[in-house]
Amino acid sequence: MRETVDHDGPSEPHWDSTLGVWVGSRARADDSFVVPSPLWLFGYGSLCWKADVPYEEQFVGFIQGYERKFFQASMDHRGTPASPGRVVTLVKHAHPASVPLSEAEGLVHGVAYRIPDERVEEVLDALDYREKGGYSRLLLDVTEWCADGKEGGRRVTALAYCGNETNPAYDAFDDESDEGLQQAAHRIFSSTGPSGPNREYLYRLGDFLEAIKVHDRHVAELVRRVRLLEGKNDEPCRGA
Repeated sequence: MRETVDHDGPSEPHWDSTLGVWVGSRARADDSFVVPSPLWLFGYGSLCWKADVPYEEQFVGFIQGYERKFFQASMDHRGTPASPGRVVTLVKHAHPASVPLSEAEGLVHGVAYRIPDERVEEVLDALDYREKGGYSRLLLDVTEWCADGKEGGRRVTALAYCGNETNPAYDAFDDESDEGLQQAAHRIFSSTGPSGPNREYLYRLGDFLEAIKVHDRHVAELVRRVRLLEGKNDEPCRGA
């Protein structure tokens, strides 16, 4: 994990390497960031199963051109500074625009929530604090998902939080290698933080994807490996 990082712009955030969060305990937001109205929020991690924000409507949707990876160290939610866990972030994925959505890689499925207008400021304040562990605000185009692979009717611009490749908690591994996957699985298996066991986070994300009939190879392989570790150590995850 990187200890320092340079950012463009006049309001460069600073990193607390002891706690593993941005100084000030806020997610990074560029001074020029404009909050859309109405505000839609796209969750691709814990918000897929835990809607702890007020919302008027929701739908399962996807974004294109990204992959979901357990490449973000978590020292404030699913791990500690002494034993960081792993949570998901978005990594850009290039694929031909001509490839049909049902066949293309580079789709990330999650849940879109419309935030009540009168609660926007409150929700942003809570989310910026929650995503203080290296994340930044990002606007994405979200399309409604249908289980048959066809596009749905709704398309919205939504706010998401992403730990980009220059944030200090970014911790990529080779998920094409057995060694890289096994090391990540061991870390997820053994880490616990204020929000609970890291395994619970992984399992519930896997359950969500299974429920909407989407196969995410990266997530599925980590679930398989952590389940095997759990069986060998006879330590079932209470939260899963």
